[in-house]
Amino acid sequence: MRVCRNIEKLDGFEGGSVVTIGVYDGLHAGHRKILEELHRQGEARGVPSVALTFDPHPDSVVRPGSGPLLLCSLEARLNLLAAAGVDTTVILHFDKELASEGPDEFARLVLADSLHTAVVVVGADFRFGHKRAGDVDRLSELGVEDGFDVVGVELEPDDSGETISSTRIRQMLATGDVTRAAALLGRYYEVSGVVEKGHGRGGSLLGFPTANLAVAGEIALPSDGVYACWYTTGSGSAHAAAVALGAPPMFAGGEARTVEAYLIDFRGDLYGDVGTLRFVRRLRDQRAFGSTGELVEQMDSDVATVRGLLS
Repeated sequence: MRVCRNIEKLDGFEGGSVVTIGVYDGLHAGHRKILEELHRQGEARGVPSVALTFDPHPDSVVRPGSGPLLLCSLEARLNLLAAAGVDTTVILHFDKELASEGPDEFARLVLADSLHTAVVVVGADFRFGHKRAGDVDRLSELGVEDGFDVVGVELEPDDSGETISSTRIRQMLATGDVTRAAALLGRYYEVSGVVEKGHGRGGSLLGFPTANLAVAGEIALPSDGVYACWYTTGSGSAHAAAVALGAPPMFAGGEARTVEAYLIDFRGDLYGDVGTLRFVRRLRDQRAFGSTGELVEQMDSDVATVRGLLS
């Protein structure tokens, strides 16, 4: 997949393109329905597909301090778009200047002049331009003026009939419901980070050496608890893991929230490894125990549960 960070330097679209526009945070099942339509339109016209996405998240610019935690990093988003078959992704730097741009100007400069767009494919609730003034109907009107068609894809519901959205997935993660989040994503929710040195209690005190994963602060994490996960190392090997997320109650004292993964049947040094966790199921809440012996007994039980789930 071709990636462009400067739309003024785009070339190769003189013959036209099909374009979708959105943040595409997490690239959930609803997003993929839009991309499927994008591919159909591109194949029908014999032109490349383009995803216009934004970085940083528009909400963090329009309402500073209120931007959402992200379901994936920009790098992960690009990987997901590439895996979905998008030919080119254009990353638009979202700043106050872009936020103040009206719908008409955006359609003319970006869609018509730069990408020579034949068709724009967006969700039925799509909004764009200054103060979100533009919608699918306005985009269709601009398409008549600037020579492109518009397809508004109906929003994808889950099995409960509610619309799939990045916001709903964040809400599920906030309650620890990684199983439901996975259903809406169409895959396990995952986070990545570098393994750093922790307090060392897992191995020396408890007999469960853990990898302390440093996840970027802007990435959404499930709520505190113990989870069954798959840990994939930077070299690509996958291991079943029992993961404790949150400040450990047994050792309270102002400690920061941590992501500690015990890789089952693993022997080796992971310090400096860029690991990825995929959350399969929540096992229990974090809680304090009466003694380290009780904690070790519970950890033995957690590991046995994870082994059974992921065997």
